[in-house]
Amino acid sequence: MDSLIEASHQNQKSDALVTADAELDKVRTRLRMSLDLGLIQPGQYEHAARLLTEIGKLLGGWKRTLQV
Repeated sequence: MDSLIEASHQNQKSDALVTADAELDKVRTRLRMSLDLGLIQPGQYEHAARLLTEIGKLLGGWKRTLQV
């Protein structure tokens, strides 16, 4: 979220969006580890994974608009 806020206030948004994409991958990895360690239930994982996928689609769309 921090990287997205920073990107919205910068003229050169691409660097902040790359950082946001990397942070999203970190969250996905930690979510998967939480499931593997039994810290969350499979249903919780599925719900969070769907939300992260949606965030990834939005982020990807924003990145594509900058590459035009």
